[in-house]
Amino acid sequence: MNTKNLYKAGRMMAILSLIIVFGGAWKCNWLNPKIKLPNVKVTFGDPVTLSLPLSGQEITVGAKLDVPDLEGAFVELIPQIGNVPATVFLSVPAKVFDNPAFRLRDPGTLPGGRPLPKVAEGKLPAVALEVPQWNNIVFYLGLEVAGLFAPTTGKEPDVQLTLPISDNSGRNIGFITRIPQENGANGGYFVSFNWNLATTNPGEAIIHRSDLANASIEGIPYDLSEVFETSE
Repeated sequence: MNTKNLYKAGRMMAILSLIIVFGGAWKCNWLNPKIKLPNVKVTFGDPVTLSLPLSGQEITVGAKLDVPDLEGAFVELIPQIGNVPATVFLSVPAKVFDNPAFRLRDPGTLPGGRPLPKVAEGKLPAVALEVPQWNNIVFYLGLEVAGLFAPTTGKEPDVQLTLPISDNSGRNIGFITRIPQENGANGGYFVSFNWNLATTNPGEAIIHRSDLANASIEGIPYDLSEVFETSE
Protein backbone atom coordinates (compact mmCIF):
# COMPACT_ATOMS: atom_id res chain seq x y z
CA MET A 1 0.00 0.00 0.00
CA ASN A 2 1.49 3.34 -1.03
CA THR A 3 1.76 6.42 1.18
CA LYS A 4 -1.37 8.04 -0.24
CA ASN A 5 -3.49 4.97 0.41
CA LEU A 6 -2.08 4.63 3.92
CA TYR A 7 -3.04 8.25 4.56
CA LYS A 8 -6.59 7.63 3.35
CA ALA A 9 -6.90 4.45 5.42
CA GLY A 10 -5.64 6.22 8.53
CA ARG A 11 -8.09 9.06 8.07
CA MET A 12 -11.00 6.66 7.55
CA MET A 13 -10.11 4.72 10.70
CA ALA A 14 -9.95 7.96 12.69
CA ILE A 15 -13.33 9.12 11.42
CA LEU A 16 -14.90 5.72 12.07
CA SER A 17 -13.62 5.84 15.64
CA LEU A 18 -15.21 9.27 16.08
CA ILE A 19 -18.48 8.03 14.61
CA ILE A 20 -18.57 5.23 17.20
CA VAL A 21 -18.17 7.73 20.05
CA PHE A 22 -20.44 10.51 18.81
CA GLY A 23 -23.04 8.12 17.40
CA GLY A 24 -26.71 8.48 18.17
CA ALA A 25 -27.61 11.43 15.94
CA TRP A 26 -27.31 9.83 12.54
CA LYS A 27 -29.09 11.19 9.52
CA CYS A 28 -30.61 8.45 7.40
CA ASN A 29 -28.10 8.88 4.62
CA TRP A 30 -25.44 6.16 4.44
CA LEU A 31 -23.43 8.11 1.89
CA ASN A 32 -23.17 11.16 4.12
CA PRO A 33 -23.87 10.33 7.78
CA LYS A 34 -23.49 13.21 10.20
CA ILE A 35 -23.12 13.06 13.96
CA LYS A 36 -24.45 15.81 16.21
CA LEU A 37 -21.78 17.44 18.35
CA PRO A 38 -22.31 18.29 22.03
CA ASN A 39 -24.00 21.65 22.50
CA VAL A 40 -21.17 23.27 24.42
CA LYS A 41 -21.71 26.98 25.12
CA VAL A 42 -19.59 29.73 26.69
CA THR A 43 -21.46 32.91 27.71
CA PHE A 44 -19.45 36.11 28.14
CA GLY A 45 -19.95 38.79 30.75
CA ASP A 46 -20.36 38.56 34.51
CA PRO A 47 -20.43 35.76 35.41
CA VAL A 48 -18.78 33.81 32.62
CA THR A 49 -20.55 30.48 32.27
CA LEU A 50 -19.81 27.27 30.42
CA SER A 51 -22.30 24.46 29.82
CA LEU A 52 -21.33 21.05 28.48
CA PRO A 53 -23.98 18.36 27.91
CA LEU A 54 -22.78 14.79 28.47
CA SER A 55 -24.97 12.68 26.21
CA GLY A 56 -25.07 9.01 27.06
CA GLN A 57 -23.86 9.50 30.64
CA GLU A 58 -26.03 7.82 33.28
CA ILE A 59 -25.81 10.58 35.88
CA THR A 60 -28.85 10.63 38.13
CA VAL A 61 -27.50 12.52 41.16
CA GLY A 62 -26.44 16.14 40.93
CA ALA A 63 -23.69 17.97 42.81
CA LYS A 64 -22.59 21.60 43.21
CA LEU A 65 -19.00 22.34 44.22
CA ASP A 66 -17.29 25.63 44.95
CA VAL A 67 -13.98 26.25 43.18
CA PRO A 68 -11.39 26.71 45.95
CA ASP A 69 -9.77 30.18 46.19
CA LEU A 70 -12.24 31.69 43.69
CA GLU A 71 -15.08 33.36 45.60
CA GLY A 72 -18.42 32.84 43.91
CA ALA A 73 -17.11 30.36 41.32
CA PHE A 74 -18.69 26.91 41.18
CA VAL A 75 -19.11 23.80 39.07
CA GLU A 76 -22.49 22.09 39.02
CA LEU A 77 -23.28 18.61 37.78
CA ILE A 78 -26.89 18.60 36.62
CA PRO A 79 -28.36 15.09 36.32
CA GLN A 80 -30.21 13.89 33.27
CA ILE A 81 -33.98 14.37 33.20
CA GLY A 82 -35.86 12.23 30.71
CA ASN A 83 -34.34 12.80 27.28
CA VAL A 84 -32.38 15.86 28.46
CA PRO A 85 -28.74 14.78 28.97
CA ALA A 86 -26.71 15.42 32.08
CA THR A 87 -24.78 18.71 31.98
CA VAL A 88 -21.65 20.12 33.56
CA PHE A 89 -22.16 23.82 34.32
CA LEU A 90 -19.35 26.21 35.28
CA SER A 91 -19.99 29.73 36.60
CA VAL A 92 -17.16 32.17 37.38
CA PRO A 93 -17.60 35.85 38.39
CA ALA A 94 -15.56 38.08 36.08
CA LYS A 95 -13.53 39.62 38.92
CA VAL A 96 -12.00 36.33 40.05
CA PHE A 97 -10.32 35.33 36.79
CA ASP A 98 -7.36 37.61 37.50
CA ASN A 99 -6.56 35.89 40.79
CA PRO A 100 -2.84 35.60 41.64
CA ALA A 101 -3.50 33.29 44.61
CA PHE A 102 -5.02 30.64 42.38
CA ARG A 103 -2.00 30.70 40.08
CA LEU A 104 0.26 29.73 42.98
CA ARG A 105 -1.18 26.23 42.65
CA ASP A 106 0.90 23.55 41.00
CA PRO A 107 0.31 23.38 37.24
CA GLY A 108 -1.97 20.52 36.26
CA THR A 109 -2.32 18.39 33.16
CA LEU A 110 -4.95 16.00 31.87
CA PRO A 111 -5.41 12.70 33.78
CA GLY A 112 -2.38 10.49 33.39
CA GLY A 113 -0.03 13.45 32.89
CA ARG A 114 -1.09 14.11 29.31
CA PRO A 115 -0.60 17.72 28.13
CA LEU A 116 -3.55 20.09 27.87
CA PRO A 117 -4.45 20.59 24.18
CA LYS A 118 -4.14 24.07 22.68
CA VAL A 119 -2.37 25.33 25.83
CA ALA A 120 1.21 26.60 25.88
CA GLU A 121 3.48 24.19 27.80
CA GLY A 122 0.51 21.81 28.12
CA LYS A 123 -0.32 22.68 31.73
CA LEU A 124 -2.12 25.30 33.84
CA PRO A 125 -2.72 25.88 37.56
CA ALA A 126 -5.55 23.54 38.44
CA VAL A 127 -7.80 22.13 41.14
CA ALA A 128 -9.65 18.82 41.04
CA LEU A 129 -13.22 18.99 42.30
CA GLU A 130 -14.28 15.69 43.83
CA VAL A 131 -17.76 14.59 42.78
CA PRO A 132 -19.20 11.74 44.91
CA GLN A 133 -19.59 8.51 42.94
CA TRP A 134 -18.15 10.14 39.82
CA ASN A 135 -14.70 10.88 38.41
CA ASN A 136 -13.16 14.23 39.28
CA ILE A 137 -13.85 17.42 37.34
CA VAL A 138 -10.76 19.61 36.97
CA PHE A 139 -10.80 23.43 36.69
CA TYR A 140 -7.79 25.27 35.23
CA LEU A 141 -6.93 28.97 35.26
CA GLY A 142 -3.87 30.57 33.66
CA LEU A 143 -2.82 34.09 32.72
CA GLU A 144 -4.86 34.00 29.49
CA VAL A 145 -6.72 30.69 29.35
CA ALA A 146 -9.29 29.00 31.59
CA GLY A 147 -10.43 25.44 31.09
CA LEU A 148 -12.54 22.59 32.39
CA PHE A 149 -12.00 18.85 32.05
CA ALA A 150 -15.13 16.73 32.44
CA PRO A 151 -14.59 12.95 32.44
CA THR A 152 -16.91 10.58 30.60
CA THR A 153 -17.44 6.85 30.66
CA GLY A 154 -17.87 4.32 27.90
CA LYS A 155 -15.80 3.31 24.91
CA GLU A 156 -13.44 6.05 23.80
CA PRO A 157 -11.84 6.60 20.39
CA ASP A 158 -8.14 6.11 19.81
CA VAL A 159 -7.85 9.64 18.44
CA GLN A 160 -8.04 13.13 19.90
CA LEU A 161 -10.48 15.52 18.21
CA THR A 162 -10.32 19.32 18.65
CA LEU A 163 -12.86 21.87 17.41
CA PRO A 164 -12.88 25.67 17.73
CA ILE A 165 -15.59 27.53 19.65
CA SER A 166 -16.47 30.90 18.09
CA ASP A 167 -18.80 33.83 18.74
CA ASN A 168 -21.45 35.09 16.34
CA SER A 169 -18.93 37.28 14.52
CA GLY A 170 -16.69 34.27 13.84
CA ARG A 171 -14.04 35.21 16.39
CA ASN A 172 -12.32 32.20 17.96
CA ILE A 173 -12.92 32.24 21.73
CA GLY A 174 -11.62 28.78 22.61
CA PHE A 175 -11.64 25.05 21.87
CA ILE A 176 -13.33 21.81 22.84
CA THR A 177 -11.27 18.61 22.67
CA ARG A 178 -12.52 15.05 22.94
CA ILE A 179 -9.90 13.23 25.04
CA PRO A 180 -9.55 9.44 24.56
CA GLN A 181 -8.89 7.02 27.38
CA GLU A 182 -5.21 6.18 27.57
CA ASN A 183 -3.37 3.65 29.74
CA GLY A 184 -6.27 3.55 32.18
CA ALA A 185 -6.53 7.37 32.48
CA ASN A 186 -9.96 8.96 32.11
CA GLY A 187 -11.26 10.10 28.77
CA GLY A 188 -13.63 13.05 28.52
CA TYR A 189 -13.99 16.60 27.24
CA PHE A 190 -11.55 19.48 27.76
CA VAL A 191 -13.02 22.93 27.06
CA SER A 192 -10.72 25.96 27.09
CA PHE A 193 -11.38 29.64 26.43
CA ASN A 194 -9.66 33.03 26.52
CA TRP A 195 -11.05 34.45 29.74
CA ASN A 196 -10.13 38.07 28.93
CA LEU A 197 -12.31 37.93 25.81
CA ALA A 198 -15.04 36.18 27.77
CA THR A 199 -15.14 38.82 30.52
CA THR A 200 -15.01 41.92 28.31
CA ASN A 201 -17.26 41.10 25.35
CA PRO A 202 -20.90 40.23 26.17
CA GLY A 203 -22.34 37.43 24.06
CA GLU A 204 -21.84 33.71 23.66
CA ALA A 205 -19.69 31.21 21.79
CA ILE A 206 -20.61 27.77 20.46
CA ILE A 207 -19.38 25.35 17.80
CA HIS A 208 -20.60 26.93 14.56
CA ARG A 209 -20.86 25.10 11.24
CA SER A 210 -17.95 27.14 9.92
CA ASP A 211 -15.78 25.85 12.80
CA LEU A 212 -16.02 22.28 11.52
CA ALA A 213 -13.69 23.15 8.65
CA ASN A 214 -11.00 24.07 11.20
CA ALA A 215 -11.00 20.87 13.24
CA SER A 216 -7.96 18.74 13.97
CA ILE A 217 -7.41 15.05 14.68
CA GLU A 218 -4.30 14.32 16.75
CA GLY A 219 -3.14 17.84 15.92
CA ILE A 220 -3.52 17.36 12.16
CA PRO A 221 -6.00 19.77 10.49
CA TYR A 222 -9.14 18.19 9.00
CA ASP A 223 -12.30 19.59 7.48
CA LEU A 224 -14.98 17.60 9.32
CA SER A 225 -18.00 19.46 7.95
CA GLU A 226 -19.09 16.31 6.10
CA VAL A 227 -18.90 14.19 9.25
CA PHE A 228 -20.47 16.27 12.02
CA GLU A 229 -23.32 18.71 12.43
CA THR A 230 -23.75 21.46 15.01
CA SER A 231 -26.71 22.58 17.09
CA GLU A 232 -27.10 25.94 15.34
